[in-house]
Amino acid sequence: MELLDRYLHALKTHLPKAQQRDVVAELSDSILSDVEEQEALLGRTLNRAEEVAVLQKYGHPLLAAGRYLPQQHLIGPALYPYYWFALKILTALVVLGTSRLRSSPGSCPRLRHESPGAWSAT
Repeated sequence: MELLDRYLHALKTHLPKAQQRDVVAELSDSILSDVEEQEALLGRTLNRAEEVAVLQKYGHPLLAAGRYLPQQHLIGPALYPYYWFALKILTALVVLGTSRLRSSPGSCPRLRHESPGAWSAT
């Protein structure tokens, strides 16, 4: 199956070298088992669309590879509530600041409009 080989090759590129052989072998066995099950159910070999359907159950190769990788967090669970609070405050400040400048650019004495799209400090 050309599609299976291409899928496994794409998956392999997203895995660390130490895990590639084991994960590809495990996933290959699982996919081939599903293919054989479908073929037995239908009584014939699968066509290309049916092969695609089997592979789609496993998801995009990047996502399938991610299931075999250790979990990584940019912001850990202990700090997430503080991060979320700070993000909401920062978003509110940015929205208020930009809406004030857009509503009346002349009200800010330090900014002077010189040409379309250009602001400079005086």
